[in-house]
Amino acid sequence: MLFNNRFKKLAIPLFSASIVLIPTVGMAQDSDIFLRQLARQLYQIALRAAGQDYSLVTVEHGTLHPEQTESLTVSITSGYSYAIVGVCDNDCNDIDLHLYDGNNNLIDFDIDNDDTPVIVVSPRQSGEYRLRVAMVRCSDSPCYYGVGLFNR
Repeated sequence: MLFNNRFKKLAIPLFSASIVLIPTVGMAQDSDIFLRQLARQLYQIALRAAGQDYSLVTVEHGTLHPEQTESLTVSITSGYSYAIVGVCDNDCNDIDLHLYDGNNNLIDFDIDNDDTPVIVVSPRQSGEYRLRVAMVRCSDSPCYYGVGLFNR
């Protein structure tokens, strides 16, 4: 596979993302396997984003049981386009993302029946946004998920 200059721009942040997804001391060995799966998936999706000049801003990760949700806070700056990418481990069949502004208005969402939701937004206002992650289907609970915030 050939890598262009756009990939070089992502190489260091993606390396950092894989470190962020490695568990801390004291976590079970199973979590290490699942978190490495997440890192690989996020990396693959980020390569697709590299073709659109996106750079990785931050990565969040956690675990959820089926039909459980979690809210994350993401800082977004106007003047940029953002891609918010979700991934989950091999036991996950469907994960969804919903993005809300500071007034709790739904900005965008991806509720497709898949395990790699993507939201693309170009906000008019900078601020703290709420990202709701929903684990729709997970065959071996809990499932690990990761969310990458990219901008350009």
